[in-house]
Amino acid sequence: MVRRNLLVIVLASLVVFSAPGSGGRCFAQDETETADQEFETPLAEEPETVGEYFDAVLLMLRLSRPELAARYLNGLMQLEPSDEDLLALREEHGTGTFLQLTRFDELQPQAGELVDRLTAASLAVINDPAYVDDLMAKLGGSAREKSEAVNELKQLGPHACIPLLRQLNSDDSSIDRDLLIYTLIELGEPAVPPLLGALRGGDDRLRGHVLEILGFVGRKETVLPHLWRPAFSDGEPPAIHVAARRAIARIMYGDVEMVARIPSFGIPARVERAALEYFRGEVAWETGEDDKVGVWTWDSAAGTVREHRVSPPSASLFTAQQLARDLMQLAPGDEQAQALFLAIVLAGERYAAGWDQPIGSGPGSAHDLALVAGEAAVERALRRALEENSVAAAESALNVLGKIGTRHLLSSTDGEGSVLLESLDSPHERVRFAAASAVMQLDPQQPFRGANRVVDIFARTLNGNPEPRTVVIDPNVGRANHVAALIGNLGYQSEIATTGMDGFRQIAAHGDTELAVLHLNTIRWELSQTITNLRADARTAGVPIAIYGPQGLQGRVQHLLRDYQPAVYLPEADQSSDIARTLRPFLAQVSPPALTDQQRADRIAAAAYWLRHIAQGRRTNVFDLSPAEDALAAAVDEERVARDALIALGAIGTPSAQQRLADAALAPGYPLEIRETAALQLAFHIQQFGALLRNGNLAAVQDAWESATEPALKTALASVIGSLGPTPEAVTRQLENYQGGATPVE
Repeated sequence: MVRRNLLVIVLASLVVFSAPGSGGRCFAQDETETADQEFETPLAEEPETVGEYFDAVLLMLRLSRPELAARYLNGLMQLEPSDEDLLALREEHGTGTFLQLTRFDELQPQAGELVDRLTAASLAVINDPAYVDDLMAKLGGSAREKSEAVNELKQLGPHACIPLLRQLNSDDSSIDRDLLIYTLIELGEPAVPPLLGALRGGDDRLRGHVLEILGFVGRKETVLPHLWRPAFSDGEPPAIHVAARRAIARIMYGDVEMVARIPSFGIPARVERAALEYFRGEVAWETGEDDKVGVWTWDSAAGTVREHRVSPPSASLFTAQQLARDLMQLAPGDEQAQALFLAIVLAGERYAAGWDQPIGSGPGSAHDLALVAGEAAVERALRRALEENSVAAAESALNVLGKIGTRHLLSSTDGEGSVLLESLDSPHERVRFAAASAVMQLDPQQPFRGANRVVDIFARTLNGNPEPRTVVIDPNVGRANHVAALIGNLGYQSEIATTGMDGFRQIAAHGDTELAVLHLNTIRWELSQTITNLRADARTAGVPIAIYGPQGLQGRVQHLLRDYQPAVYLPEADQSSDIARTLRPFLAQVSPPALTDQQRADRIAAAAYWLRHIAQGRRTNVFDLSPAEDALAAAVDEERVARDALIALGAIGTPSAQQRLADAALAPGYPLEIRETAALQLAFHIQQFGALLRNGNLAAVQDAWESATEPALKTALASVIGSLGPTPEAVTRQLENYQGGATPVE
């Protein structure tokens, strides 16, 4: 009854259903009418079902009553229509009607949500054979059915490629191939990601069709990098060469007959540039409501493509890996191509594991691939990782080099400095620690440049200071202090430099600077010269740069931001929150997340172990432990690493180190095993470096030994007494007080 009343009103209406802003739209009511009048409905009866509500929405739009249309659309959504309801509406009214609703501002956000739910409902049945068969049958039917099928497929977006490519790949399809190709072309740019997935997985016949389609729908920026390998690789058959080059000609010149104009030189360099853009994260992805990207691959079992919903970084790494593989095929045996590929797959494995988890290993892993690739290949991959500021790849490569590397890595090779030693000066804590650990695993026997950095890294780790370091370069000291304070509120430990030269020296001298902040008016060196020098020096090349200045002056330094990545413009601000809005997203792109509490605790334990290893292995001729003394002395208070710290302190020949050992041995609040270790190390220290304690402390050791009741501690303290070289009189007293031998051994 309601729908019949609606039909009567529709037939009686002469108002055209049109989008906002069109000439046919008018309002039947005066805009001054009251709120009660606005919601007076022309319907004899209120709708009750999903279909009736939808008809009411359409009618109100024809009557130029969008406020009533919004009311009925809201009522429809409150009914929570099922997938079957939505698909039935689409069958009756067509997909275009749903899309028209989204053009009315008054119907938002409900109209957008309705279209999204219709799309989801369509996707839910895309793998339903009956639905797909019906859709494909319509595609091969009358002109009207064909048009409806194409509209439905367009509404599915890239997912429409699933059945279309399955049909195109099938030998038994009843649908004309030209029609399938035409339909895929009609889908336009949304079809590109699935088509690229098919290009990398289908058989040669299908790939030839896909290349033809890509020539029509692909854009130069997104598609061309994927076409160079099929167009020019020696591993491709001639038919694929022809199809790929025709597609390139159509994309580049708009004419397939312009194949001769395609440049045949520098192809590997083109592919490498594209791979690096993805590897660096410079490609902007269009994400869905789930903040993810659809990456498509070929599913051989299904005979078509399938989608993977992944994060933008994951999509970038996956695409970079594909292009790096293309590069290796275009330049067989090229070591730099191999290095790039290995760096990318190592980074991908770290990303897959998550920064808070150990990296994967075992058969089939990138870790094991690097192991069998050998030292030289991993060394080159490490250099590429550092050049591209990839913490994930660098850390993973260093972990592998620690297992398979030789001491050759500590010296310069082929006219280049040691990439392992360069890693010790990385701006990233994860890379520095991995490099220091790798050096220790090589077990150096002779002094080398950078040995002091190894100890410094372990000492800093032992301190457990999670605050990253930054240098603010500004000739105006007051302004520099203000900026440093704002950034300090974000968790940075800031230092000030008044000239570009001084700032550069500070950053280069400390391998733990994680951000350089430069004012527009940087002097001696001026801004561009300072940035150029930062990027030219291996010690500072990867440090993220923030250029700050007045709001609106970013254009003055746009060329620097473009050419010296990673870099960002930071408008001057009075609040840390204003800086954080720009700085935090930027740093999140170029730096990994902070270590978890457990990871930091594990790092502290490892640092203490390596410093102890240096002391016990008599490696102090290679590594001077004295710069780590303060950190080791403080670590004695941490029970988990106290024993390692005490043993390392025992190798530092200073009065303060000996005093710290004595303090730990005499402190009643320390656990018994810690006091025992401290006493044994104190005795060893006295043997090595002589008695450096003051007389009062020596007397305290004597008293502690005499009063000790725990056997193990008393024995340890006795070793201290013996190491002090007692006088003959003292020896006599001790011998006379000995109670052993009072009875014979039975």
